[in-house]
Amino acid sequence: MINSQTTKNLYRGNGSTLSYPVTYPFYEAENLLVLVAVGEVEETLSLGADYSVAINTDGSGGTVTFTSAERVPAGCTIAIMLNMALVQELDLSAVSHIDTESLEQELDKQVQYIQQMSEGLSRAVKTNATSEISPDRLVSSLFAARDESVAAKNAAETAQASAEAAQNATEAVESSVLESVATATTAVNDAGAAQIASVNSAGAAQVSSIQSEGATQVNSVTSAGTTQKTEMQSLVNAASGYAELAHSYAQQASPEGVVHITGDETITGAKTFTEKLFLAPKEDDRWLRTYIYGAENTLSLKIQNRTIDSITDSTGYPARGSLTLEGYDSGQGRFSLLAQSKYNTTNKRYYQYQLVGTSDGALTWTGGDYSSLGKIEIVDSSKTTQSYDSSQLSQEYIRYSSGLQLCWGVIKLNGAISSSNLKVTFLQPFLCQPRVLSCSNANNGISTVIVGWENTTYFTIGSASGVSANGNVNWLAIGPWK
Repeated sequence: MINSQTTKNLYRGNGSTLSYPVTYPFYEAENLLVLVAVGEVEETLSLGADYSVAINTDGSGGTVTFTSAERVPAGCTIAIMLNMALVQELDLSAVSHIDTESLEQELDKQVQYIQQMSEGLSRAVKTNATSEISPDRLVSSLFAARDESVAAKNAAETAQASAEAAQNATEAVESSVLESVATATTAVNDAGAAQIASVNSAGAAQVSSIQSEGATQVNSVTSAGTTQKTEMQSLVNAASGYAELAHSYAQQASPEGVVHITGDETITGAKTFTEKLFLAPKEDDRWLRTYIYGAENTLSLKIQNRTIDSITDSTGYPARGSLTLEGYDSGQGRFSLLAQSKYNTTNKRYYQYQLVGTSDGALTWTGGDYSSLGKIEIVDSSKTTQSYDSSQLSQEYIRYSSGLQLCWGVIKLNGAISSSNLKVTFLQPFLCQPRVLSCSNANNGISTVIVGWENTTYFTIGSASGVSANGNVNWLAIGPWK
């Protein structure tokens, strides 16, 4: 019995511990796969050379012991995984008693095979059933998104550095301009003062001219400094805008918005994939492919397991089984279960059987080379213990969903037949006139019994000779009720 879903044990090596427990059942040392990872480098170890295996006598697990501490250095990750060969080696005899212990062990192995495959699939990249992108393309796009995110981050950092450099340059230019203006003003003032002193001796006219020239030079230097400051501020503003844009792109392409291949993470929102989900077994599992996909043209979801095309005949179809769930535009729903053999080259045909159920309650069974076997009858209503009265000893009926109705009973005759003698009213009416049969009991010795005046709700019954026959008679009516 397998009551645990564990198929893998993970441990952290410390450089000294050599023995590690295996907490799930296994049967041979070869059933285990031992891997050791140091950083991103993973190595598959060899049984005997790198480690030994001891199996618990109660079948609950065992112990893996490494040959040296060098095989499990401190900080490494140790993975001990179930790795059973996918074979069935139990041979049951048709003439002797079945070894139940061996049978249970084989069933345990089958469960472990499934658990082993499920653990591997849990680490695989999956796409939506309706996705048109393959897992490989999805992985490539994820890595591309990662690279773009890193590039965007680097661009943002570069833009930020450029903005800071531009700001520093602006401040330096501003400082330089102000210093130049101050120096020029000082120089002009000094020159003006010298000139004033000189001009005082030459005359008031020259003093006025020199003062006017000095003011013109001051205005020119100040205007030039203001223009340079304005231009540098424009460059700073542009660099800042580009930095914000790069930061926005970096956020959009951030690794937080990427579904990663490995590691635990929570994914929210609807994810739409455009290709079918293909569940591929290992190559040595041979010849099976499982698909889960939806077909837009038929509003259906199909789960199909089939042999691969390489083992089918060129003139036929692969062996397959499928479950299809469909919705119709008319509001009806339908499911179908199909089993199909590989093409039989001797008989020039393949064999297929299909059970179809629709939302109106009908089940249809088809088989062979698409020849119809008709609908499966479903009982709509019935009553098979109905007591009638003293003359009609009993009456019963059954209705099928296909529309067929049967009514039958036992009645005691009271003479010759007429339009009113003896009248039998059906427990349930027919859609149209049914066919009524009757026969007398041999031990009663009465004359020939006939029926007449049949309609959807009743018929009459009696003897043909007109004698006062009073024996018990069985009757049956058959016809449609819808």
